[in-house]
Amino acid sequence: GMVVFFAGGTGHPYFSTDTGVALRAIEMDADAILLAKAIDGVYDSDPKTNPAAKKYD
Repeated sequence: GMVVFFAGGTGHPYFSTDTGVALRAIEMDADAILLAKAIDGVYDSDPKTNPAAKKYD
C-alpha cells in the first residue's frame, strides 16, 4: 500500500479544500481519507457533529 499526501484546493471559488481532497481521493481510488483539522486526535467520525465519536489511541 501507499500513503499519499495532497495539499491545496481545486482552484475554483466556492469550493473548500475538503472538496479537493474528496475529488483527489476518487481519482486515486483511495481506500480512506484522513483530514487534519483543529482537533486533538484522530476520531472515527467528526467529534464536532457526533458526540459519540470515538478517539483512536
